[in-house]
Amino acid sequence: MQTQTKPQGEAKSLTNSSRPKGASGASYKEIAKIRFINPVSIPNGGVLNDPNLSITIPINTFRVLVTPAIAEYWLTLNQGNRNMKPRNLAQIVQDMRTGQWSEDPVDYIGFDEQGVLRNGQHTLQGIVITGKSFWLEVKINMSKRAIAVMDTGAKRTSADLLFIEGMKFPIQKAAAAKFVLLFKSGRYSDAAEGSVRQRDKDLTVTNNSVLRFVKQHPEMEEIIKDFQNYLNKGWRGLSSSEMTALYMIFSEKNVNQAEDFFEKLVQGTGLGLTSPIYHLRERLLANRNARKKMGKREKIALIVLAWNSYRSNERVKFLSFNDKMEFPKVK
Repeated sequence: MQTQTKPQGEAKSLTNSSRPKGASGASYKEIAKIRFINPVSIPNGGVLNDPNLSITIPINTFRVLVTPAIAEYWLTLNQGNRNMKPRNLAQIVQDMRTGQWSEDPVDYIGFDEQGVLRNGQHTLQGIVITGKSFWLEVKINMSKRAIAVMDTGAKRTSADLLFIEGMKFPIQKAAAAKFVLLFKSGRYSDAAEGSVRQRDKDLTVTNNSVLRFVKQHPEMEEIIKDFQNYLNKGWRGLSSSEMTALYMIFSEKNVNQAEDFFEKLVQGTGLGLTSPIYHLRERLLANRNARKKMGKREKIALIVLAWNSYRSNERVKFLSFNDKMEFPKVK
C-alpha cells in the first residue's frame, strides 16, 4: 500500500530516459513517482498492484483514487495553466462537500508529455480544500494538439453529461431537472427562462447537481415520454421539459390531481367556462400565434395560479399575472 509521504527525488516528468526503447506510455514505476495510488485500474481490465514492477503500460489513461496528498503534490506540477476561477472552484467544493460531485469519467486530470499538469487544477484544489478522496480519470503524455483542442473546446452542458451517461432524452431531462432545482430554490425567473443569469449566478444548480437529480428520479423518462406523445399529437402549449418539471413539482402535492390537471390541460375535455384549466389552456394556445408573446415568467406563474385554483376547487373568470405581482407559491 502506498504511503502518504511525498515521493523521493525529482518527479517533474512522467517520462524519463530509462523507458525501454520503442515503448509507448509511461512505466508503472514512473507513474508511482507522481503519486498514483494502487491499484491502478487499466481500461483493458488488467490491474497492476506492484509499484516496483519494471514494465511498460502501453496506454495513457487510468482510473485513479486521488487523495488530498496526491492532489496537493500534483498541483505543484501546474505550470503555465490558466488562473483558477473562484466561482468554478466554489462550485466544485460545494459539490464535493454535499455529495453531489460525480466521479464518472467526464472531466479528467491531464498531464502533458513533460509531466506538467494541463487540466483539472480546480478539481485537485477542491480535493485539497475538502480533504476528500475521489476516483478520477487521469491522462498522461497528452500531445500539444490534444491540449490545444482541450483549451478551445466548448464547456460541457448538463445535457452533454446525461448523453455521455447513455440516458434517453438528455436535453429534456437536463432542462426539466434544472427547472425543478431552480424553482425549488425560489429562483422562479431563472426556472422560467431555463438558464442561470450570470449577474446573479450562485451555486444552486451545477452540472453535477443536475446529473445527481436525474439519477435520483428514473421516473423522468416515462413522464417525458408521455408528454412527448402529447406533442406528437399536436399539443404545443408547453414543451415536454416544462410539463415534466411542473408535473414533478405539482405531484409532490398530489399525484392524482397532477395527472388530472395536465390531462385536462392538454386534451381540453370536461372543462367548464369557469374552470381555471380552461382559461389557462386558452391563454397558452392563444400565445402560440400571438405577435407579442407573454413572458416565460408570466406563463409559469399563470400555470401555478391555475393549479392552485384547481386544487382549491375555485371557479374563475380569467387568469392574470404581471411582473409587479409576487410569484405565486405552489399549493
